[in-house]
Amino acid sequence: MPLSKPSTIVALRMTERERDALMRLAEDQQVTMTWLIREGLRLFAEDADADLLRALADGDSRCRMVA
Repeated sequence: MPLSKPSTIVALRMTERERDALMRLAEDQQVTMTWLIREGLRLFAEDADADLLRALADGDSRCRMVA
């Protein structure tokens, strides 16, 4: 039987309006708010990674590979 890794607790600061909007979205999509936040962070990280790789490939002087 596989064991899951222990979770890490992360605190987020958001306004009540932002929280309410996320809760409505989670309810509409029938997912948990935790899943919604994790999925949003995953998509953000993928976009940021793609942007960084594109900048490196374009020779952007602000980006460089470090060993």
